[in-house]
Amino acid sequence: MDSLENNDLGKELAPVIQEANGIVIDDDQTFGIADDFLVKIKTAKNKINEVFDPMVEQTHGAWKTALAQKKQFFEPLDQAEKAIKYRMAAYVDEQEKIRMAEQMRQEAELRKAAAEEAQLRAAELKAAGDQEAAAEVIQQAQEIQPVVILPKATPKIEGQSQKKVWKFSITDATKINPQFMIPNESAIGASVRSLGDKAVQVVGAGIKVWQETQIGRRV
Repeated sequence: MDSLENNDLGKELAPVIQEANGIVIDDDQTFGIADDFLVKIKTAKNKINEVFDPMVEQTHGAWKTALAQKKQFFEPLDQAEKAIKYRMAAYVDEQEKIRMAEQMRQEAELRKAAAEEAQLRAAELKAAGDQEAAAEVIQQAQEIQPVVILPKATPKIEGQSQKKVWKFSITDATKINPQFMIPNESAIGASVRSLGDKAVQVVGAGIKVWQETQIGRRV
């Protein structure tokens, strides 16, 4: 229907609407008239239901059928996509662990080399009688914090995105701060997403926070 006026039902309802707009209630009699008119409106609504409910039920049934058929095809693909993304994320995380371990190893080697060099230099200074300079050399070597940044091992693929997201699990509900008790996982999750591993300081020691990789893909 394009408008109420362009069909029989619309023509039938138009006077009812017009009459409703003209009703004024200023005494008991008009109050009763208004009540009678409510019955007329209810009758009109029932007539509309008689006309449109079968159409609504038919289209709704068709919509549910189409949705179920779509889900039948979509669901296996969703599961496959989720499984592949999980394995990809696990690979990214494993490679990141390897990269970080190698960075730490190289940094430890640099610290060890700096310490050994300082010991040799300090020995020379001690032999020359300069104990203060020798101690200073050792102190400076201890303060050296070499930083090694290795490139990521996983390839960068056009159309793929990676991001770190904070996750949490409740390890001891009795140690969670009162405002997060129920436990309110929605509030905890919001704090974790906002604060990362620092959320433990706010929520309490009853949760464990970690990061997982999420994979996004565009075509």
